[in-house]
Amino acid sequence: MFGAACAQLSPTFYATSCPNVTSIVRGVVQQARNKDIRIGVVSCADILALASEILVVLDGVQSWQVQLGRRDSRTANSAGTTAIPGPTENLANITRKFTDQGLDTTDLVALSGNY
Repeated sequence: MFGAACAQLSPTFYATSCPNVTSIVRGVVQQARNKDIRIGVVSCADILALASEILVVLDGVQSWQVQLGRRDSRTANSAGTTAIPGPTENLANITRKFTDQGLDTTDLVALSGNY
């Protein structure tokens, strides 16, 4: 079931829509680093939250203040992932794991993405 949902990652994913994405990001990061050598302390989750808000605003929706301060983990916590369904689990196990977290099948469908 989850095999079809695997992202098709590619180093050329933005070749058409934003061919200069790497140089754009590099330029912004370099400018920021030149101003403050301590750069690299912004979490990936905060960057994604900010990018999401910016994209929504660009689509004409009202802005909101993004809460910042998330922390990226420096180590993996495999014990903390046992409640997350794996890509090879059957529907019964996946449904049970969602139920164990207080979620229902509607949540399962919504969070599973498009197939």
